[in-house]
Amino acid sequence: GAQSGSVGILQIPPMDLQQVEVIKGVASALYGMSAIGGVVNLVSRRPKAGAPEHEVLVNRTTHRGTDAALWLAQPVNDRWGYSGLAGQHWQARSDIDGDGWTDLPMFRRTQVRPRVSWDNGSGRSIFATLGALTEVRRGGTVPGRTTPDGQPHPENLATRQFDAGFVARFLTSKRIVGAIRGSAVSQRHDHAYGSAIERDRSRTLFGEASLTGTAGHNTWVGGAALQRDTFRSIDVPRFDYSYTIPGVFAQDDYAIVHWLTASASARVDRHSAFGAFFSPRLTLLFRPTPRWTARVSGGLGHFAPSPFTEETDATGLAPLAPLGAIEPETANSVSTDVTWRKVPFEITTTVFHSRISGAQVFRQLPGGPFAARVVNSETPTRTSGTEFI
Repeated sequence: GAQSGSVGILQIPPMDLQQVEVIKGVASALYGMSAIGGVVNLVSRRPKAGAPEHEVLVNRTTHRGTDAALWLAQPVNDRWGYSGLAGQHWQARSDIDGDGWTDLPMFRRTQVRPRVSWDNGSGRSIFATLGALTEVRRGGTVPGRTTPDGQPHPENLATRQFDAGFVARFLTSKRIVGAIRGSAVSQRHDHAYGSAIERDRSRTLFGEASLTGTAGHNTWVGGAALQRDTFRSIDVPRFDYSYTIPGVFAQDDYAIVHWLTASASARVDRHSAFGAFFSPRLTLLFRPTPRWTARVSGGLGHFAPSPFTEETDATGLAPLAPLGAIEPETANSVSTDVTWRKVPFEITTTVFHSRISGAQVFRQLPGGPFAARVVNSETPTRTSGTEFI
């Protein structure tokens, strides 16, 4: 997310995961406007029938970081099961180079997540979860040290987060799979930037319904989604917003021959503040042999303006001028990857290129009541590279 430094949202114990799916490049066609940089899908573990699970993870780092997590999973009968994850995480403050500025912040995080699942074994299932997280971070100047102006400058953050979500699937009489999912997240931040205090509250509500089926050489999915985002700053209210974003999407996978599949997907979102956006994506998948897989894909996506940047994570919103007439970002990407598998090895080579027009950038102002402004970049941002895994 935009406030990537606020919460260690991806610090999830591996005992909680069944699978991690990574989709590179613009993935807005199915996953919405914010997915212009790709998607990381974390697939949660579920209780196994007749197999209770109890696991404890304890981890200690050389910089005095500690993780302790507990995983419990228990089937109730052949249809119902429940699981729970609880964790406590600590990190001591660390000034690695001794300059008086915190390199690794102190943090203390507690999280708990109970889940319940139901599966009738005939195509109908429900998976629901609740989550709570509290975290305190301490950074900036270390105790007893100051900045060049002779004043201490703490950078502190307290976070409280609650969330809930569910996924329900069912199989119709015509062998079409229906899915309904929803989620709600409420987050509270209390920031300290030196002597300045900024408190904000944000909420996201999301719902989606889809149908998936097959017809001949085609596998298709279509659906609709609705998202509601609100942000309220107690101390800097000029950045408050409430956005409603309905959208519709569709995808069709066509098996041209047994070793070649073409996939086309598209999405239309209607943003309550910035209008309509069209996001297409095309993919070709080659499987010449069971060991070799090659894929070529490209897509187009958009990202709505936001006051949150890497710089505002450090400065806060108070020095920032109102957004003004800023335009949404537009991103397109193309990538190709080749994978070879032979147990226990898997080798993947990827080549990618992306281009973002109107990228949001943080610009300092020479004078006036505000120190900086977020504007659209005059030139596109291009990124190219390769990966070998």
